[in-house]
Amino acid sequence: MALTPLDSGGVPSASSQQWSPENDQTVNNHIQEALNHSHGNVEEAFAYLRDKRDIPSNYYDTNLAIAADYLRARWDTQRHGPDAEDVAIGIYMAAKQFGAVPKEGPGPVSPYSEKEQEYMLKGVQDEARNMSSREVAAWNVSLPAVPAITIGDVEAILDNLPNPKNLG
Repeated sequence: MALTPLDSGGVPSASSQQWSPENDQTVNNHIQEALNHSHGNVEEAFAYLRDKRDIPSNYYDTNLAIAADYLRARWDTQRHGPDAEDVAIGIYMAAKQFGAVPKEGPGPVSPYSEKEQEYMLKGVQDEARNMSSREVAAWNVSLPAVPAITIGDVEAILDNLPNPKNLG
């Protein structure tokens, strides 16, 4: 019987683990379970899957990570608008390709995946379909001083600033 190296928290180390294979049906099942659990509330559905990802036995569940990111993209679309979230996803995925995404929970950051990006962008589209055209337009109002930046962009930037309490 081979022993699995553990990190300092008693969890199998990332180098000894393999991420589960991507499976659309499993991702969709996780999303539906979370939405059912939260009675359709996207923010609560995201929190439900985020909390499941914080369980050590789920650290390397690729499909759970993708499902949580889909719901996060939907929730962020509610908070920033679809255009700003599309930009945020592009930045996040580019950073992920270079290993520059900080950990948000106790487990490892999932590896870069085109499937993850596909689901995140689908989350934006799905949530945008639930918004009125007036709401989408409101997120895209440009700032008078900097016309290239929208209200949604500013909200996204402010929401993604590091929490000073978490900085060394």
